[in-house]
Amino acid sequence: MYDQKKIGDINNYMTIARLLKTEISDQHCPKHNSNKACQEATTSNTTCIWCETANMCITSNDKDLHEFKVNGCKNKSSTVNVVTEPTTLETTETDLRTELKKTSPSTESHL
Repeated sequence: MYDQKKIGDINNYMTIARLLKTEISDQHCPKHNSNKACQEATTSNTTCIWCETANMCITSNDKDLHEFKVNGCKNKSSTVNVVTEPTTLETTETDLRTELKKTSPSTESHL
């Protein structure tokens, strides 16, 4: 029979090894500081992607990669064109102050 403690220890060591391997590979891409160096850093195990807006190289297996891209990271090869329209305030501070100074029988009871 196998010793359960030894099996547990082996499983713990394997988990630690996987975590270390992931941490080391996640450190590979961020050390590059240009688009070209980032793209050339891609290996068979790791894909490096250059993020223009953050001006940094990120690892494709990064757990936050999707959220990072959604929140403003734009890859040069992206074909998505996002158009935004500026918005303006319709109520000014002066308008609000004027409205606050006005009272009527219906609003006075709430003051």
